Amino acid sequence: MRVCAFVCLLTAAALHADVRLAPLFQDHAVLQRGKPVPVWGLADPGEAVMVEFKGRSVSATADADGRWRVRLPAMEADAKGARLVVRGKNRLTLDDIVVGDVWLCSGQSNMEWTVENSTQAGEEIASATNPLIREFKIVRAVSEKPLFEGKGQWRPCSKKSVRKFTAVGYFFAREIYENLKVPVGLINSTWGGTRIEFWMSSEALASTKANAGIQARWINRLNSYPGAYKKWEIDNARWEQEQRLASRQGTAFTARRPLPPEGPGSRNMPSGLYNGMINPLVPYGLAGVLWWQGEHSTDRPDWYQELFPVMIKQWRAAFGQGDLPFYYVQLASYEAGNDKTRQQWAFLREAQMVGRNLPNTGMVVSLDIGKERDIHPPDKQVIGRRLACAALAKTYGKTMQWEGPRMERIGRNPRGIRIIFKNAEGLACLDEPVRGFEIAGADHVFREVPARIDGDSVLLDLPQGTVAEAVRYCWWNFTARPMHNAAGFPAEPFRTDKWPMPR
Repeated sequence: MRVCAFVCLLTAAALHADVRLAPLFQDHAVLQRGKPVPVWGLADPGEAVMVEFKGRSVSATADADGRWRVRLPAMEADAKGARLVVRGKNRLTLDDIVVGDVWLCSGQSNMEWTVENSTQAGEEIASATNPLIREFKIVRAVSEKPLFEGKGQWRPCSKKSVRKFTAVGYFFAREIYENLKVPVGLINSTWGGTRIEFWMSSEALASTKANAGIQARWINRLNSYPGAYKKWEIDNARWEQEQRLASRQGTAFTARRPLPPEGPGSRNMPSGLYNGMINPLVPYGLAGVLWWQGEHSTDRPDWYQELFPVMIKQWRAAFGQGDLPFYYVQLASYEAGNDKTRQQWAFLREAQMVGRNLPNTGMVVSLDIGKERDIHPPDKQVIGRRLACAALAKTYGKTMQWEGPRMERIGRNPRGIRIIFKNAEGLACLDEPVRGFEIAGADHVFREVPARIDGDSVLLDLPQGTVAEAVRYCWWNFTARPMHNAAGFPAEPFRTDKWPMPR
């Protein structure tokens, strides 16, 4: 018994005696310039902790749970790596810490998409030699409760490391660095095939009307999981048998192994990814957030329209740095094979527009880079550049164009309809005649009509007596070559009606 007690005491001492930092604080980290920098970790309850960096020293005392936090004073950008030292009962030393701008990159697979899988990957990798662009990729984690810590590693950009960087984040960071010459840190917290409600706290979800349906869907998944798993076991065994038979016969076998169902503890848990992959980052100093998500939420744009602004507000409140800039990508064109209406993505794009109603937000349009049969358009350079233009204009105060043509108002005359756009200098279209404009009458049946560009307007010439109760532009899942302005930014889709999405 005495031996057991002694071992337990040694184990407890090993767990709590050494002061330690949250995993975001490692060699090569980027700290946010221009604002107080939170630094935090764990120690013994009541232990005094001191943090030293670039001639500054701040201290704190660990609370009853062993948690401590200090704030370094605001600093200017500095590309010269410095040493950060933490002193408690032990000493921690971090090297090559720089000060610049840190952007949180989050969402699903199009934000997770790596440089090595993007357009002209070989050339991009060969030219990636800027160690002042750095990424921290948080390890995937699902949790029922908010986690205090997450796993990951800071990696300076090199030809070897950049392969696995978020492509959108990297191309964004490259533009920011080339314009501002300050270090850029990317925190990559992404997971493909995920809905927006997985990235929100349980408290934020509970404040929404959509929460009842979200929780019901999760409970239904849990209830159906045992049966779904048994079916998968049978299907998987059959697949393995067919594979072995094909191997013995020397015949080709291209069938994919069936995927197991996702149930308890999976990424589909409401709030699970916020708890496991966002909460551990709070309250790291940030310049802003980049977000690309929605492909997995197209079945419920009504939910998304409510959830999206709630999520933005909740993240901002959690990080406690005011109205953090939040720039996001509207869904690209894609012909979703499981959508018979061919319009779900259009309605989700509309739902995404509500994010602009909040301060310090910006939406970039990606209709023109979409692939009809590929949900992952590889040209991530374009989106990284557009997000950077939004940030340079709105966050950094650069005078530059960053938006495409947006419908401003509609006028009617005896010959038809004139649609006036803003941000429309040099309005043009690669297709002749202009495509994508539709009108509908009281029957709610839309028909494409001829359109022609006239300065910053588009004219729809309608047959005499035609009654148009609604006008839509690019209101389909997939749209080829929309209009654009002289700066190359595509026009936004729009509709003038409020008719419900077909089911």
